[in-house]
Amino acid sequence: MAASRALAWRQLLKILANSQGATLSINSRSGIHTTVKRHQDPSSDQSAKAKTISNAMKAYLETAMKYEKEKETLTYEYELGRKHLANMMGIHHKDFTKEHVKIAVRYLMPSGLFDKKAHPYLLEADDVLPHKKKAQFGRDGRPFHPMFYTTRPNYYQFMHDIVQKIEKLDAKMEENKFIIKRSQPLQSVMTSEWLSYEDFKVKTRENVNQTDYDRFIQLMEKLVEHDLCDEEEEYIMSFRKPLISAVSYKHKSPEVDDEGKLYYKGEGSRKSCKAYVKVYLNGTGKFEINGNDILYFKDHTHREQIMTPLIVCELLGKVDVYAATVRGGKSSESGAIRLAMSKALAGYVSDDIKTRLTIAGLLTEDPRIRERDKPGQEGARRKYSWRKR
Repeated sequence: MAASRALAWRQLLKILANSQGATLSINSRSGIHTTVKRHQDPSSDQSAKAKTISNAMKAYLETAMKYEKEKETLTYEYELGRKHLANMMGIHHKDFTKEHVKIAVRYLMPSGLFDKKAHPYLLEADDVLPHKKKAQFGRDGRPFHPMFYTTRPNYYQFMHDIVQKIEKLDAKMEENKFIIKRSQPLQSVMTSEWLSYEDFKVKTRENVNQTDYDRFIQLMEKLVEHDLCDEEEEYIMSFRKPLISAVSYKHKSPEVDDEGKLYYKGEGSRKSCKAYVKVYLNGTGKFEINGNDILYFKDHTHREQIMTPLIVCELLGKVDVYAATVRGGKSSESGAIRLAMSKALAGYVSDDIKTRLTIAGLLTEDPRIRERDKPGQEGARRKYSWRKR
């Protein structure tokens, strides 16, 4: 009778425990000794974990709110200034673009300062504030990027991708041992250069130092030197920018002089010298510089300098060149004539020859000039010798 009554009590207690979400443990040796343990809801665990980890998200939200508030203030000030400038320039503010703002500021507030950073300006909020990255982790505190804890995930992801691509190309070389090795670098690489340090920082959106940038360039050079790098040409060119494009020097029709001869003309400058060149087609290799022949330049280096564009274009002895210079010495005259001649030939030769001219730097103006003397010293950089007495 007592055993059946105890069994009934056990069943009743189990039913009550299950209804209340608890676990009932009964010790059979000591009679009806019970211990009740509550079931823990998994959703409550996650909410508690989120509360303990969400400090990082809270800090991010606070900084994001400050950023958005500052951005709203700058946007309001920019729009107000843009409307005032449009009113002063007599243009409706809806038609007043960003370029109009630059022109209006330059016109209404001219500055004689040499450094452009010291000039007055009116910029949008996106141009003033640094780019703000989105949250790199979820509400539970887990980062999205697998390299989040390297502090520079985008940079190390690039490095990891480059190593993977090199290993992939090496494995392909081992499988196919009859691959013909590349004798010349890629044409796209020859006409481009690596992104600068500042541009690379913008691309990664991270605070990369100069040493990390040099390591990245060193690894990319290793990828470029690989015999199968043409398979990764698109990836390589994503980190390069073109040199001075030869596309601006499009094919143009030649001009005709009074005698019916065809010629191309170009202008160039070097230091204070200006050069004006006419290149006549179907010539005999004649040079005329300010009414004199090639012996106008007594130094052989100056003669070689003005002949370089003709050698690159393979037109030496096939065209006649007439040049006139204004101001400058022999060195600046030869440099100005070379640039003017290269510009004239760029309108005549093929695209491949234009690429050669670009790579050789013949279409690039040399901006270097003589530095002026400074007051209180002997020259531009040289100081007077110091004497104690």
